[in-house]
Amino acid sequence: MTRILLFNPSTSPRETLLRGSQQVAIIAYIDDYKLLLVACLAAIPLLVIFTRSSGAGGRHVVIGE
Repeated sequence: MTRILLFNPSTSPRETLLRGSQQVAIIAYIDDYKLLLVACLAAIPLLVIFTRSSGAGGRHVVIGE
């Protein structure tokens, strides 16, 4: 794996800009996955809260009939 240096005097400004934009795109892509991971981990307690418990015995209370 080669290391990309942004401030290398031997590279042209255009090449430096392209490499910098590639690094920014990769970092943004990684950040998206981190956000998705946090959202999925935050949803796990909701799954526990909203699951139907089997302790009700199958009986439902009907209101309004």
